[in-house]
Amino acid sequence: MEYILMVLFQYIREHSDNDTNIIIAKKLINNIDKVKDMNLEKFSELCACSPSTATRFFREIGLKNFTNVKAILEMPNEVYKYEAFSQEGYYEKIINGLMVTRNNLSNDIIEKSIKLIKDAKRVIIFGFENNLAITLEFQCRMMMKGKYVEVFPTSSVEKEAKTLTNNDLAIFISFKGNYFTIEENLKMVSEMKGKTILITENTENEFTKYFDLILLCGENSFYGEGMYSLLYILNTLCANYK
Repeated sequence: MEYILMVLFQYIREHSDNDTNIIIAKKLINNIDKVKDMNLEKFSELCACSPSTATRFFREIGLKNFTNVKAILEMPNEVYKYEAFSQEGYYEKIINGLMVTRNNLSNDIIEKSIKLIKDAKRVIIFGFENNLAITLEFQCRMMMKGKYVEVFPTSSVEKEAKTLTNNDLAIFISFKGNYFTIEENLKMVSEMKGKTILITENTENEFTKYFDLILLCGENSFYGEGMYSLLYILNTLCANYK
């Protein structure tokens, strides 16, 4: 469910309020618990649009169709666990996540990452908007070192993937790897030209085999703790880029 919510909120932020698709997005968000029991016709009535309009919207946000939406809604929550928040526990998770990240970000991995970035004609970072919020500083610092880095939300992967060449590098940020639980998304990555890097805390999953390099980013992040580990990785890469 959280995957759908992140995609929808991201779409709303990026588009005008008078966009017809915004109405569909907001209806889906506000009826998220009811949608799984609807069919496409019923959902279209709720949004006061045609089934074909609703289907086009799903495709625009990277989902195949309404059946695909319902299947994702049935997935167990992996990002936002509803366990009691502990101030001390939160602090410890941040520290532990940073330690795990530091211990796994070896000199060899740093050097390989830097080489991929340096050799790439084009460098693109893909991620959910909440992850991309801290990439702006990385973009600016890398540009000051002469390397232009592009950043796009996951909704742009399909469009941008078609423009990549064997000389390019795509960096994906996905803490839990939820983006790759969708078959179409995984297929796009597996067929993508150029080199790929994945920044994630879920290194044991099957989808990691499609990436040239994996950067471990924290562990068991439920309340945004992984952001600190991501910031550590980006700052480390930037500091070592010469």
